Amino acid sequence: MSLIHQKLYQDNNVSVIDMPTYINELITYLKEMFVSASWIYFEQDVAPVQLDVAQAIPVGLILNEVIINSIKYAFDQNDNGRITVSLRATDDHHLVLIVSDNGKGLPDKFNAFESRSLGMSLVTELVKQLEGSLKFLNDGGAKMIVIFPYDEIRINSKAAGPAAEYAN
Repeated sequence: MSLIHQKLYQDNNVSVIDMPTYINELITYLKEMFVSASWIYFEQDVAPVQLDVAQAIPVGLILNEVIINSIKYAFDQNDNGRITVSLRATDDHHLVLIVSDNGKGLPDKFNAFESRSLGMSLVTELVKQLEGSLKFLNDGGAKMIVIFPYDEIRINSKAAGPAAEYAN
């Protein structure tokens, strides 16, 4: 949240957050915070989206929680770890946020909605706040997919791209 507040005071437009810049800064901050993450490669595929603060804050908190979980639990030391963050349009009114890693994957029968973990409870509540849907998969590691409505599209026309396949 402090990164969002910093962005608000630095930019002329205090009502929107430039998500590619924000996500890059969040990842940089998390890499610096976790010395153990220095050997993890982070890949970003973020459309040139500007989100209203009311959506940027929950998206940032979701990213923070899920990326930290990947850093802490997905890999053994020097595993050639990779964490990918994607934010793309699925259509003119929805965005899809995907965080995936190539680590150990999720526990058998994992259900974020039944988890007693404070972090997963936070993620599920933040997705509800976004009026979105949440899915976790084992797909060569753990994968989280959040689809949420977005009214004022400020992205280029090529942003729908491959993320559209997750709309269903």
